[in-house]
Order: sequence, then C-alpha cells, then structure tokens
Amino acid sequence: MLQIQRGITEIQLQLEAVLIQLQRHAQEQRHTRMLGRTNGQHAVPLQFSTKLEVWIAELKRRRDNLQYATSHGLMVQVGGPVGDLSKYPDNCGPAVKAAMADALNMGFADPHWQNARDGIADIIMALGSLSASLCKIAQNVNLLASSDIGEVSEGHRNGRGASSSMAHKKNQRASEFAEATARLARQRAEQIGELTLHQHERSGGAMIGEWLVIPEVFLLCSGALMWTEQLFTGLQVHSDVMQQHIEQQAASL
Repeated sequence: MLQIQRGITEIQLQLEAVLIQLQRHAQEQRHTRMLGRTNGQHAVPLQFSTKLEVWIAELKRRRDNLQYATSHGLMVQVGGPVGDLSKYPDNCGPAVKAAMADALNMGFADPHWQNARDGIADIIMALGSLSASLCKIAQNVNLLASSDIGEVSEGHRNGRGASSSMAHKKNQRASEFAEATARLARQRAEQIGELTLHQHERSGGAMIGEWLVIPEVFLLCSGALMWTEQLFTGLQVHSDVMQQHIEQQAASL
C-alpha cells in the first residue's frame, strides 16, 4: 500500500504536467479554426481549442476518479491472521489500526479488507480508465499528423522517427509510444477484476497475481503520461493547413 501511495502521487504529478501543456495549447490556439470530423467524414468547422478543452475536461474527470478511488481504496491492513484483531491484548487492535492509518495518511476498513480487494481494484481500474483516455488522445493526434491531414506534427530531432528504408519519413514517435503504453495499461488493468475473487479469509493464488498486475499498470500508465507530456510539449500546430482544409470544403459545396 505504501508503494501504491507513492505511485499515485507520481501519477498525479505527471497528469498535472500533461494538463499544463494541453491548457497552454488551448490558450495559444483559442482563435484557430479547423474542420470537425464525424464518422470519418468532414463535418463543420470548430475551434481547435474546443477539441483540446474536451480532452482537458476528460482528463480532469479521470483525475477526480483516481482521487475518489484513492480516498476509499488506500487503506492500511492490520488484522492479524484472519483479520479479526483477536491476538491484540486488551482489545487495543482497533486503536493500533487507527493510529497506523493516521500516521501513514491512509484509511482503514472495519473489520478488515484482506479478502475484500475492491479498494485496490478501484484504484487500478481508475488508472486503466485514465490510460484509455490517454490512448484515445494520442491516437487522435497521430491521425491529425498523418500525411493526408497534416494539421499538427511533433517536434522532430535528427534521427527521431526516421525510417530505415524511406528517407523522407518522419514518424510520429511520441504519439505512437503514448498510444502503445496507454493501450497496454488499460488492458492490464482489466485483469484486476479476476484477482478480487478471494476464497474464505485469504486466497493466495488471487493475491499473488496482484504482484504482477499492479506494478505493471502503474509503470505503463506512468509511461503513457511521460510520452503524452513529450507529445504536447513539442507539438506544432499548422493553422494554415487547417484553414486550407476549411476553404477546400467550402469551395466544394
């Protein structure tokens, strides 16, 4: 639980860094217009900042969801062999548990949660949901950077995104890595539900499975946030191309 606590703090810091970059672009592009796209087809023009603000609002909801899950799921585990505190002398077990929770800035459950893993599951699923949003955002940026659209691009450095066989290519690496790690985090998070199926007062097989799933979800989600921050830190917006697409659509009507 201490590792989860530290991991959540790191995830929250990374998410705030992503939001700062998105908010910067939304402010800078508040007058930039682009074509909307629905069902894979051109729709009507909209502000580019609107697209960014939708992503910002979604990530803030994911942030709130993670905070809520943390407030309910981050709990000390003090209970003895079967969770009932029966081995503590003079009925001091509840006081010990409450004091430990206070010292570690965590919650606690009565009578115990060693075979009720819903709190851990809520935290991991919140990370999975955050990762799903990051995956969607990265994928959409990559689509806007495609050769056929070209309305945004990543800030390239020599050698980054280069093709071994096509010298003209500059592949969009940050969005690709953000999508890949976020996709894997979401998929891995879905496995936590299987690990809530404990038998009786403790189930070793289910609990041992957590040792693999929990750290991998944290690592993959953190990686997705890292790549997403890099993506928006270096993102270049081609407002002239956006305007050309609007004019082309108007001329075709």
